[in-house]
Amino acid sequence: MMSRFSKDCEEASNIDKLQARKAVMSRMLVKSLQVGDAVFERISHAVYLAARGVVLVGNGPQGRKLAEMALQLVGAVDLTNRVVAAAEILVAAATVLVNVHGAMVYISD
Repeated sequence: MMSRFSKDCEEASNIDKLQARKAVMSRMLVKSLQVGDAVFERISHAVYLAARGVVLVGNGPQGRKLAEMALQLVGAVDLTNRVVAAAEILVAAATVLVNVHGAMVYISD
């Protein structure tokens, strides 16, 4: 009986610890995802450069290498495949947009 009681208390304690950790992590995430935060700025710029490389060069080895180089600056090389996939979707959407509406020409003064 006692061992079951101590096991239940231990599980409840683990659940409380897990919930506390989740709360701390969510607060940190919310804080760091705000514009003006140095971490957010650096990571979003690296993702932007990676996507830009794939869009301009293509999703071949050269485009992937550019994406890896950009993401390596923030230690996010593991996200290369996701960035390449998102950039491919962006290129497909842009291609459809141009085919449907024609090239967008901006006239400036």
